[in-house]
Amino acid sequence: MVRTKFLFVLIFYFTIGFVYANSRISFSRPGEMIRIPSVNHSVTSKLLNINFSYEMLSSSQGNSNISVNTMGKSGYQYGISFAKPESPTNSIELGIHLQKNMLVYGNINIDIGIHDILLGQGNYSINGLNTKDLSLFAVVSTNKNIENYSITTHFGLGTGKIIQDSQKYNSDSGQKIGAFIGFEFKTPLLKKDGGISLLTEFDGMGLNLGLRIPILKYYLINLGITRFDNFGNFATIDKKPPDFDEELSENSPAITLGFTMNIPKLFDTYSDNKKSNYFMGAGIYSKTDSSILFYNPLCT
Repeated sequence: MVRTKFLFVLIFYFTIGFVYANSRISFSRPGEMIRIPSVNHSVTSKLLNINFSYEMLSSSQGNSNISVNTMGKSGYQYGISFAKPESPTNSIELGIHLQKNMLVYGNINIDIGIHDILLGQGNYSINGLNTKDLSLFAVVSTNKNIENYSITTHFGLGTGKIIQDSQKYNSDSGQKIGAFIGFEFKTPLLKKDGGISLLTEFDGMGLNLGLRIPILKYYLINLGITRFDNFGNFATIDKKPPDFDEELSENSPAITLGFTMNIPKLFDTYSDNKKSNYFMGAGIYSKTDSSILFYNPLCT
């Protein structure tokens, strides 16, 4: 009961933060990493994945986001995000994101996709649809289990905001291509609810660290620090001279607070309904001599 009340408090907090508060805000895109694209190995069992996240840049600055992700029958992952960035001020963004798994070979998965189809409204140089910062990518994911632990590696190439998502709005960013890499280390802590995951990634601009903590089977708390390599410049607007600076920089670090709510599917449409879930190795015949399964009256 206490944990349920705690969930309602979290949902209320992040909803209020969105109403009153960079495009690729932490934990807002399809996948299980912080900002980089990744392969989500559990997406087929979920109907919807709903994320609330807030990046705190200082006591008075921050980026807010609400996003919803799902997978269609065709195997495509769809995501939609609603963001309120700190820069430019008085602006909002609607983002559409698509990706699809193209290859599964053993423990190797390859996804390709396009993120950050953005429609902006506010103090942008271009209001409406902006195709200048489209994020095209291909990501290779591998998973390895070591006793009760597992480590998943995501490596790929991307363009647009995947590798150059500045905290300070830049109307002339242009398109670039670069590499990104991330690691998800899953521990047996809280294993019955999915396990606590430690995240680390390099997205082309800096190092991001994160932590995903399940509080129930379908709910998670997301914590993170973006631009950890530049964390000494966190919240410069709150500092005294000579370190005071009210302007955001491209690599301004942020502390991320987030909450994920997974809505499971009632029926798994990706399983083969014609195949029985019964496993012969667990039945009585698995330990029975096959000669007694047939009766021949001529032998009596």
